[in-house]
Amino acid sequence: MTKPEINLKPTESTVTEAAVQLYAAYLIADKVKDGEEKDWMQRAVNEAVLFARTAEGIAAPHGEEQSDGALRARIWPALRIPGKRAW
Repeated sequence: MTKPEINLKPTESTVTEAAVQLYAAYLIADKVKDGEEKDWMQRAVNEAVLFARTAEGIAAPHGEEQSDGALRARIWPALRIPGKRAW
């Protein structure tokens, strides 16, 4: 059997990896019921894209490059969950 060829751009691949991790978390948390798999996969993709767009907007405003430390300092507060301790 031949495998279908899928060519993803690096950013698409990264978003796909994030979506797979989110979907796996839903499975582990027993959120995905029989027949709802595609809905939960779509939710995972939507959330992964939202994370990517949020990070993109925070990471380098005005197209400026930043060091890894500066990038983390800008992104981590935005990803912090209210009421939870910082990383």
